[in-house]
Amino acid sequence: MAPARHTLLLAHLPPGPGLRWNLPEQAGMRTAVARALAPLGDDPRLWSELLRHAPGFEGSLPELVAAVVAGSPPGRQGPAAPAAATDGALARAVRHLAPTAAEPVTGGVERELALASLAVPMETVQEDIRWVRDCLDRGLLTGADVVRHKLPACWALDEDHCLGDVDHPDRHDRPGAVLAARAEADRLFALALGEDPDAWWRVARTLPDFAGTLPHLLLRVTDGDSVSTRP
Repeated sequence: MAPARHTLLLAHLPPGPGLRWNLPEQAGMRTAVARALAPLGDDPRLWSELLRHAPGFEGSLPELVAAVVAGSPPGRQGPAAPAAATDGALARAVRHLAPTAAEPVTGGVERELALASLAVPMETVQEDIRWVRDCLDRGLLTGADVVRHKLPACWALDEDHCLGDVDHPDRHDRPGAVLAARAEADRLFALALGEDPDAWWRVARTLPDFAGTLPHLLLRVTDGDSVSTRP
């Protein structure tokens, strides 16, 4: 999408009337924008340059990012910055998308016990789901914890099974946990598979029958071990 500033704004729509994403759309948009911004890494200088050039840049976000990383002045500048640059919306969007240090999760011993419990299945899936949601509500676990230590790999891409409202597929009672889980799954995929199409294809073929977690699956695929869980 061009220009770049529109893409940045669409990835972080502020509360209020007007255009809105539902939660799966919001997660997908953030994933796409995060991939475009990945070359900036966590370099604050590059993020500052992105914000400085974005208001008047007429090209797409990947074009702007490439120019910023290369250290060359971005071309295709418009005659004037749009209103978004003056009211702070664009700056807020960039701050929201930029990498930040993870906030420490509180809970002490209770959190350690909650993490340990993720590896122990309860008698029914419903009990498992109730326990996970209770821990999320008490701040003992995050959506990222659930993806790393609990969800079967195929569920990591379908949060409705555990983190959403199962009776209403388009509604979610814990949106923060859903977005955190999706972001963690995207991060793990990018870290393990990169741009290797063969590795992505091996994961896609194995995913439906694999009983372990997503990190377990990705480790097996990248190590070249057998990942089949069939008898």
